[in-house]
Amino acid sequence: MSKQVYEIKSDIDTMDAEWRCSLLTEVMKMFISKGKSIPRILIKDLKKAKADNKTGMGYKIHTDVKATKQGIRHLYIQYKHLDKYYPKPLELRLKFGSLQRGERAVNIETKYRNLIRAKENKKIFMYIDEVDDLTWLDEKAMKIVKKEGGGKKTYSKIEFKIGGCKWYGINHNHTNLEIDYGLSTLSNKLQTGRNYVFDSEENRDNYYEYFMK
Repeated sequence: MSKQVYEIKSDIDTMDAEWRCSLLTEVMKMFISKGKSIPRILIKDLKKAKADNKTGMGYKIHTDVKATKQGIRHLYIQYKHLDKYYPKPLELRLKFGSLQRGERAVNIETKYRNLIRAKENKKIFMYIDEVDDLTWLDEKAMKIVKKEGGGKKTYSKIEFKIGGCKWYGINHNHTNLEIDYGLSTLSNKLQTGRNYVFDSEENRDNYYEYFMK
């Protein structure tokens, strides 16, 4: 039994269970049609949607409609990124606190998942302590970083893993006092200063050369 057609939105968590069941099934079909393995998180989300769906009904998905196809593909890309950058639970061990703000990096694994879901074509992210969140940066933001930086000697290359995924960063540290609570928690390793994290070694190295000019 089908229900009315809903507009496809990218935030799966806010959809009702019947809609999630129907939509995530189409996303799974796309992975299968492309010969790709089904991501761990997609399987988990679909199982939860089915468990939450007490009526057993769903919505009719019009895959022949352009906007619907685009919406499904958008979700496919989200889960593709999650499969690459969030292949398993993070097993976070470190926990930090500050006298001024108390515990930091609260619910950081959920914030990391939301960050990866919002990646699209973005390449650089950082943890912002003032709002206790992770965010993607654009080229304009990196120009400001260079303009306001403390000199070439304050930049260094870093590498670390979040879960099983390797990330490449640039550490900007001219005080040696500031703790990066978010990245420290995610990487299970104390990280100080401000850190700009890149999705590939090549992108990191290109920006490091840019900072050194």
